[in-house]
Amino acid sequence: MNDRQYDHYQVILSGSMKLSSGRKKTLLKLHELLRIPLESAELLLDGQKKIACHDLSHRDAYQVQQKLQEIGIESKIRLIPPKETIKNFDLVPEGEEQTPYKQLQEKVNRGEMSRCQKCETINHSTRVYCSQCGAQLTDIPSGGKSQLKTRILAIAMLILVLISLYFIY
Repeated sequence: MNDRQYDHYQVILSGSMKLSSGRKKTLLKLHELLRIPLESAELLLDGQKKIACHDLSHRDAYQVQQKLQEIGIESKIRLIPPKETIKNFDLVPEGEEQTPYKQLQEKVNRGEMSRCQKCETINHSTRVYCSQCGAQLTDIPSGGKSQLKTRILAIAMLILVLISLYFIY
């Protein structure tokens, strides 16, 4: 596969050829054009749709299609749909390796998982520290939020009691 960045195309043979073309002559030209054995060339012309070339740039696919047309073989060019990748999830959390990308993204959006600000690793929301780099996660786990509220309320009550004791005595 080429490292160039482009859309990827396939050249699909219809499996038939023009009636005016001689079968042997067409098979030889197909064999030379695609650099395949004659037996494989015969299989491409068995009346069924077959992929002759794949992973080509649009320009290269078009050129192959034109050459096939010149030798009397009907073909089409088709864009290969991009594969779903997990480019946003470089490091997937333990136990989530088989979870599809969309489901992982939904879990992050719902707050079930959080992304480390330092290394971009996805962590379960119950973690306080990143499983990859150990950095403290900015999201406090759900159990931690209620504990934090309780601590703040206790400190506020203590301050109020101290202030009231100061004014009473």
